[in-house]
Amino acid sequence: MISRCLAEMPHPQTKTTWLAIVAMSFCATYSQANPPQPGESSYTLELEPFARHTGTNAMELTYAPDGSGRVFVSTQSGQVFAYGPDGSDRGVFLDMTQANAGFRFDHESRFPFRGLMYVAFHPDYAISDAPGFGRFYTGHQVELSEDESDFDSKEFGGLGDSDKRFLIAEWRADADNPDRIDPASYRRVMLLNFRTYANNPHALGEIAFNPDAQPGEADYGKLYIAVGDSHNGDYGKPTNLARVQQPDNPFAKILRIDPLASGIQPYTIPDDNPFGTEVYATGLRDAQWFSFAKDLEGETVLVACDIGALLVEEINIIRPGGNYGWDRFEGTLDFDTDRQLLDSARPPVVQYGHAIPARIGAKPEGGMTAIMGGLVVSDPDHPAFQGQILFGDLPRGTLMHANYHHALTVEKTGRQSTPYILTVKLGEKTGNFADVLGTERGDVRLGVDESGAVYIVSKQTQTIFKTALVYTGKPVKSEPSIHQRESIGGTTGLVIVVGGIALLLIVMLLLAMMGAKRKPV
Repeated sequence: MISRCLAEMPHPQTKTTWLAIVAMSFCATYSQANPPQPGESSYTLELEPFARHTGTNAMELTYAPDGSGRVFVSTQSGQVFAYGPDGSDRGVFLDMTQANAGFRFDHESRFPFRGLMYVAFHPDYAISDAPGFGRFYTGHQVELSEDESDFDSKEFGGLGDSDKRFLIAEWRADADNPDRIDPASYRRVMLLNFRTYANNPHALGEIAFNPDAQPGEADYGKLYIAVGDSHNGDYGKPTNLARVQQPDNPFAKILRIDPLASGIQPYTIPDDNPFGTEVYATGLRDAQWFSFAKDLEGETVLVACDIGALLVEEINIIRPGGNYGWDRFEGTLDFDTDRQLLDSARPPVVQYGHAIPARIGAKPEGGMTAIMGGLVVSDPDHPAFQGQILFGDLPRGTLMHANYHHALTVEKTGRQSTPYILTVKLGEKTGNFADVLGTERGDVRLGVDESGAVYIVSKQTQTIFKTALVYTGKPVKSEPSIHQRESIGGTTGLVIVVGGIALLLIVMLLLAMMGAKRKPV
């Protein structure tokens, strides 16, 4: 910002240098706070009911890497349901309430991330002579106990008056029934304690294996774990944010481990981890969702959605050892101007503000905002839409997409790829996901099957939807999405721009007056 303002200022004269400094300070401190608005997509996302589950609050849909075509839906109430490729009910794959795993789910709690969260199949799942054969992993909330946590946010400056514990656990498939997990096979892998002031800390996020890694490759069988900053979003209380940038702090990070036991060790740290610890990437506030995709050089990267604090939701391309800015930056905005900025922080490749249209044709409006998804579409039935990042806003139910290849291109420039709002269609209803459900919230979550087809589940319905994309031919409307790191500074973009123009006019007038006084009579 300062360099851009300097280019716009006249060469300072001896008696007017202070005026130029005032103008440059204004330019450097105040700028438009929100990213450009999303555009309007030319695509409609059509929904078709696929199946129904009988649990409470669907959290994730995934598949087993065994060629069966089955899909699995996890619910916060502790059940994982299995379905055939045609939507046929294969029953309950795992019921954590029947297992001795310390599972906790408080039905009355307003805590949105609780109970059973995310699940993952080991890539060896179907290989009978491999070490990960039949292994299945869950990330779930557990009852407080005297067991020592592997990581406790209190040890890293975590403040608060309550603790929330989350466990990564390993299970094995039932030897007699491939559609069941043996409930007695539970093994603890990693226990994390989140100290917080409220019932809603930024806690455990997505767990997943790289589906592109092949046996013998370094990334094969490595489990990626998203861990929140342990804060609760109430910035009026003392926070633990001062230490989230420390690389030895596992909170506000993505971790990477080999989850298979090695002797008495419940897991091991891969030799190629960038910091020599469990930490793979830093500076992520609450990365609840991520997926894997190839970059322009053919390397696999993570595409992670990081839930914002006050102003911005963002998507990051995660690379080993990368620092994504939190808590210094929120998206491209300087979140904490009192601290030294991080020159090494990587800006997001996609972002949107907290005041956006909830659907195509609506006016931008604020409200509860949280990004979700981040799938790079590979659905073979929709080749024209392949290479798009599909994501959405969790509370609103607004679904969006952005060009993944363009995001990779701008990754090193500090610029962003434009997001576009999709129309959602269910039967004769159109709008966003909440509109077609007829609910106040969307609580939309995305998943894929083994072929790459995209599905949607939600806490608002027990119906599982399969998606189809239809090109509508509507003109795409968007604003430029080139938005460099700037300060949160002013109030609104309009006030800032008008004020800046007014100040510059005053400076120019004073300069002209002083120049006139120096002319000979």
